[in-house]
Amino acid sequence: MTEPAATPPTAPRRFNFWVWLPVFVIGASAIANTAMIIVARQVKPTRVEAQPWLASGLIDQHHAKAKAFTAAGWRFALAPTATGVQCTLSGGDASSALGSFAVGVYRPDDAKLDQLQPWPDPRQPLDLSLARSGAWRVTLRLDGAVVGEGVFERR
Repeated sequence: MTEPAATPPTAPRRFNFWVWLPVFVIGASAIANTAMIIVARQVKPTRVEAQPWLASGLIDQHHAKAKAFTAAGWRFALAPTATGVQCTLSGGDASSALGSFAVGVYRPDDAKLDQLQPWPDPRQPLDLSLARSGAWRVTLRLDGAVVGEGVFERR
């Protein structure tokens, strides 16, 4: 019998990085693009004004109105009702001049449910019906300036 020939030892196989490089690059770009598409579909577009510097000029005036409203002792309160929320305005100096009031309700997840309701007589409570349960942001506006706000949760 003849003995088999000795085979030379083989080097251990190494991972060939260059073969897999295109797969890694294409996979990484596909994941990043998919994430951007998902985020772009979830973010609501914001309204951009033609001349934003003109609109920003009112910010100081609105802050001054809000401070004067609070300094006069006025309080804006929210109370639940069977179908929504009741807004009341209390306290305050009777001699302080009042302007036109409006109450806005804002639903963060559904802009179609947002509404701005004029409040002709703020000495009387204002009942607002809310279309669905959940958290609502309620703002009190005096001549366009937000002077009071609160978060109301309808169950």
